[in-house]
Amino acid sequence: MPHLVECKDYQDAIKKGKEQCSFLESFDRDVQCPDLEHGYRVNSARLRFIVEDSIIKSFKKIDLHISALEYVDVSSKTKHKNDDAAQDVDPAQLHVISHHAVVNPESKSVIWQAAIFSKAIIKGEHQYCEFGPGNDGFYAILGCTNGKSTMRMLRDHKETLQYRTVERVILLPNVAVTVEEPETRTFAIVLYEPRSRPASS
Repeated sequence: MPHLVECKDYQDAIKKGKEQCSFLESFDRDVQCPDLEHGYRVNSARLRFIVEDSIIKSFKKIDLHISALEYVDVSSKTKHKNDDAAQDVDPAQLHVISHHAVVNPESKSVIWQAAIFSKAIIKGEHQYCEFGPGNDGFYAILGCTNGKSTMRMLRDHKETLQYRTVERVILLPNVAVTVEEPETRTFAIVLYEPRSRPASS
């Protein structure tokens, strides 16, 4: 493999991820994050069984036991709604947010660099990685195009979602993945338990 160096997109994603984590940790309702857009809608629907079953089995292999999944689309207001009806979800049950088979070129590049350059808290077979707070890979993935959509949703709905913050970011294992170039990966954002807003906030 040729000598590799961190690219600007990776460094920019780290910076954005740190900013967004800082805003998410705040209990302030009025705090403004300059990198997040508010012109969007959130659509949700139950996943098809075959897709849900596949993702649940993938999570089970890394000891993340999920009982049910909900598809959530954080998109521009100009995008047409899905035909599926939205389902009611109890925010207290939210534990993991999965980005399945990421194909966005910028996100793929950032995820690839995180796997190469960042010191993961856990590394396993088939490019399995876990990144935690304080780690460049953690912030980079949360600051990439796909990660930002989740951070935007968590930040704008922080009260409804009970002030959740991110515990760790996991790159799921894939036997077909190499480290020679950016490839399609699935990553999961694992959340801490709900927080209570301080009485003085």
